[in-house]
Amino acid sequence: MKFNLLNFMLVASLSVACNKPDLTNLRESSSFPDIFPDYTGVTIPADIAPLNFSISDRCERVLVIISGETGKIEIKSSDNKVIIPSDKWKKLIHENRGGSLKVEVFAI
Repeated sequence: MKFNLLNFMLVASLSVACNKPDLTNLRESSSFPDIFPDYTGVTIPADIAPLNFSISDRCERVLVIISGETGKIEIKSSDNKVIIPSDKWKKLIHENRGGSLKVEVFAI
């Protein structure tokens, strides 16, 4: 399974109202966020634990959307740490075994 973090999008602004992100006024950055650990371009086995990470840049809120051909996970964070729920992660990678996952990162 290819976990292609080259699809990362660091967004300069994210409006949040009522805990529901407004994605209409986003601005896409041409650079990728500096994350730790750096999973950019890695291929992962289907039975791996969630690939949690943190964004090195200072940010107030983060929204991460991990999607495959079947299903998606949305993770919201009020700091720079992204913790992927284990049960949702296992379901997503099982449903997309042999395929690719797209990871989008929105941050302010």
